[in-house]
Amino acid sequence: MANHWIVRTHHESDRSNTDCSDGRVSSAARIVLAVCLGTLSAFTFTRESKAAEIDNPPAENQPAETVKRPSAQSDKPSVQRGLDKEIERGVLQMVDNHLPELKVLLDQLRENEPRQYELAIRNLAKSSRRLQAAQKRGEASFDLEVHIIQAQTSINLLIAKLKVRDNKKDREALLEATRRFEQAEIDRAEYELTLSQSKLAKMKEQVDAMEKLLIEKQSNMDETIKKDFQGYLRKSGRK
Repeated sequence: MANHWIVRTHHESDRSNTDCSDGRVSSAARIVLAVCLGTLSAFTFTRESKAAEIDNPPAENQPAETVKRPSAQSDKPSVQRGLDKEIERGVLQMVDNHLPELKVLLDQLRENEPRQYELAIRNLAKSSRRLQAAQKRGEASFDLEVHIIQAQTSINLLIAKLKVRDNKKDREALLEATRRFEQAEIDRAEYELTLSQSKLAKMKEQVDAMEKLLIEKQSNMDETIKKDFQGYLRKSGRK
């Protein structure tokens, strides 16, 4: 399956904004993933605080309490109980195969924000189920759905980056991602229309065949009745 739809630059160019040398998830990384997964309401960071953290990431020797991160250890047991492993496995496989730009962010959440990691997996599971359903309909349907999900993910990541800081390059990338998304939706609509037209053509063939059979039965009705009647008499031993 062609992977040229994937915007690989996000994964590489954003590492400086998402990686923290002390292993903690930066505000920028959290806001990016929140917007990408449609969970922005879970966070209350201001533009100023997000931009400031990009310019001045927490130092390695900075006290943990000044960063104000929730305890990951206290959350991990509940996450282990609440997250379905099959769902998680399917989501991570989808990310590895089709959405590599999310991998670093998910890895950070898994280690440092278990509750948000579970929320992210549950939201991404919707896309995973869409891909599974499309795969059952055939390779073409699957590829089209992948293109849509990849384009939408790129859009959401770029929206998140622009929330953190306005940037001409990101604006241009967002416009291009929007074009890809709209084209992918058109491609899927055309494919579904073709499938529907094919089904209609087959149904018309069946209807035509049924009409032909009906006309034949109607025109031969008297002859058929006479022939069948004689046959029934023979079965009864009569003539």
